[in-house]
Amino acid sequence: MECYIITGLSGSGKTTVLKAFEDLGYYCIDNIPTILIPDAISILISKTNISKVALGVDIREQVFINKFEEVFKTLQKEYKFVKIIFLYAEENILLRRFKETRRQHPLKNLPLIEAIRTENKILEFIKEKSEYIINTSYYTVHELKKYIYDNFSDKSDDIFNVNIISFGYKNGILLEGDLIFDVRFIPNPFFVEELRDKTGNDEEVCSFVFKFEITKVFYKKLLDFLKFVIPEYKKEGKSILIIGIGCTGGKHRSVAIANRLYNDLKDNFPMEIRHRDL
Repeated sequence: MECYIITGLSGSGKTTVLKAFEDLGYYCIDNIPTILIPDAISILISKTNISKVALGVDIREQVFINKFEEVFKTLQKEYKFVKIIFLYAEENILLRRFKETRRQHPLKNLPLIEAIRTENKILEFIKEKSEYIINTSYYTVHELKKYIYDNFSDKSDDIFNVNIISFGYKNGILLEGDLIFDVRFIPNPFFVEELRDKTGNDEEVCSFVFKFEITKVFYKKLLDFLKFVIPEYKKEGKSILIIGIGCTGGKHRSVAIANRLYNDLKDNFPMEIRHRDL
C-alpha cells in the first residue's frame, strides 16, 4: 500500500493537493480524526483492495496536535509505508490568500497574523518529521497540481483524458463541456428520407455529411485547432477535457463529426467517445 498524510499550514493548498491525488487514483479522506488513522489504514488493508490512500489532516481537527505524536509513533512501528507531506507558504502569501478568499483561519479566536504565526509554531514538530516539505508560495493551483502529478504519479500512467460527446440542442446543451462546437450549419440528413431513421454511426449518413465542401473546410480547421489546443490544456494541469459536438437532434451530424474526430485523434491522446442522445 501507498499512503500519504497531507497536512500543513492552513491556506497552503491541502485541498488542491488532495484533489490532485484523487486524480491520480488515490482513495482520499479529508479531515479524518487523527486517532482514527491507524484503524482506517488497518481496515483498508484487510477489508478492501484499495492500495493507494491519501489522508488530509489539519488543525481544524481538535485533537490533531495532542494525538499526532502518539499516532505517528504507531504508524512508524506498524505501517512503514505511511509518509507525511507537509505544505507551507510564506507569511505574506498566506495573509493574501485568506484576504482574497475571505475565509476564516481555523484559529478564529486570534487576529489573522497571530493565527498564522501560532499555527506555524504549533506544527513545527510535524514539519520536522515529514518526508516531503513543499513550499506552495509561488504555485498557482494548476502548477501545484502539476507538481503532484509529476512527483507522485507512476510516469507510465497518463491521467489526462479527452472526452468527445455528441449531443442534440433540442435536448439541452452539454453543460459539462469545456469546448462546444455547433455543427447545425451543415446540411441535415434528417431531411433525406432514406437517412432519417439512420444515425451518424451509419456509413451512408457519414458520407452524406462529409460530401459537402463546407463540412470539409470546417472539419480541417477544427481538427487543426484541437491538435494545437489539447496539449496546451494538458500543460495547464487539466485532467479531463470535454469536447461537445452539437446538432439539432444529436443523431446525425454531431455523431458523424464526433466519430471522425475520435478516429483522427485517438492515436495522439487518451480519448473516449459518447453519443449522449442516441
